[in-house]
Amino acid sequence: MSAPDTARHLVALVADGSPYGARTTRDVLARTGVRRIVEVLDGAEALSALADHKPDLLVLDWQLPVITAREIVAMARDASRSHAPAMPVIVTMPEPTARAVSEAMALEVDAILARPFSPKDLRLRLERIVRARASTGAARPNG
Repeated sequence: MSAPDTARHLVALVADGSPYGARTTRDVLARTGVRRIVEVLDGAEALSALADHKPDLLVLDWQLPVITAREIVAMARDASRSHAPAMPVIVTMPEPTARAVSEAMALEVDAILARPFSPKDLRLRLERIVRARASTGAARPNG
């Protein structure tokens, strides 16, 4: 199965405190072939969406309001609380300090993007993830 075919079957959760940031991310994901995108504006909505939609991919603003991205990633990686603890996670950061990057890497995120990021940067990281999933033969990584 090709990368675009795999992307078409992904369910992506975009959690961004900025409506503009969320829309930009959603648009890039859609142009990459992702057809099912759930968009939320804070961490509480993200936790609810994780349970309700069981996404295959998370794209999180590191500075989410209400519940932090750190908490969401930690819960998503916890096998006793998550439907897919190995799901790909992309984190966006306005200031990718050494400490913030270290914290994100300790949570085993798949990619970190400095904000503002170009649509091309997000697309390239997503395509790398999709290609990796396609090479394993999984149309839906978590389902």
